[in-house]
Amino acid sequence: MQCDRRVEDFYWSRFATGDDTLLVIEVSDSTFRYDGKIKAPLYARYGIPECWIVEIEHARLHFFRSPFDGRYTEISFISTPGVTELPGLRGKTVDFSRLLQP
Repeated sequence: MQCDRRVEDFYWSRFATGDDTLLVIEVSDSTFRYDGKIKAPLYARYGIPECWIVEIEHARLHFFRSPFDGRYTEISFISTPGVTELPGLRGKTVDFSRLLQP
């Protein structure tokens, strides 16, 4: 997967597409059901390679990966997030270990 996806005019001439996106992160305080049932499938349909949803209410980080035929084929979650590799940026990570702490 290519990681240099800059557009010279910063999308003044066109909207960003799934091909321009490596990852979408949603933060859900009270909208997890909507984000998981409506938004995530839309992201998959448009070819976004990965969607993460931070579910504040239950202190979980949800992963939606590997879109195929308009849906994500890999769906998982963790309750104790740690270091996670960023999709499309081999060797680059983000540390979520303190993300869901009170």
